[in-house]
Amino acid sequence: MAEYSIEFAQEMSKASNGIVSAGLGSEDAQRAALYVGLVACEIAIKSALEKAGKPISDIKTNGHNLSKLLDDLCNCTVLAEISAGALTRVSATRIRSIVVDSNYADATVGKLLQAEQFGASKFPNEIRYGDTLKHFPASVIAHLSEKVVAWVKLHLDDLQA
Repeated sequence: MAEYSIEFAQEMSKASNGIVSAGLGSEDAQRAALYVGLVACEIAIKSALEKAGKPISDIKTNGHNLSKLLDDLCNCTVLAEISAGALTRVSATRIRSIVVDSNYADATVGKLLQAEQFGASKFPNEIRYGDTLKHFPASVIAHLSEKVVAWVKLHLDDLQA
């Protein structure tokens, strides 16, 4: 049995998007959508790292640090079709450039998972608590969670550390 479940991450992503769909009229709704969406990303990446063969103790070392978890994932490789019918092992760093929302100039998986470097509230504590919430829009983070989960599901069986 796996420690980290991509199916759980997918359900968390659905929950984040459900909160967004229900309306983000309050700061609490925004916090909830952000938090659940970021948890979905965390679990999805940890699931990918586990499947790639990283020891659970190494995965847990980074705790909730999405930027470090993303760095660890980018040290893995995946299979990609470089030319018709020819699969080649490539760096998983490709996940960073996936566009999450084309309405923003730089809303890529990489930038959004490293939001704290740009002044966003620290995940998870500053998302859950505190007077001031500074982050990308909750709807963008909910969509981010969908993209991360989809990418992990696509590569779950070919990831290698």
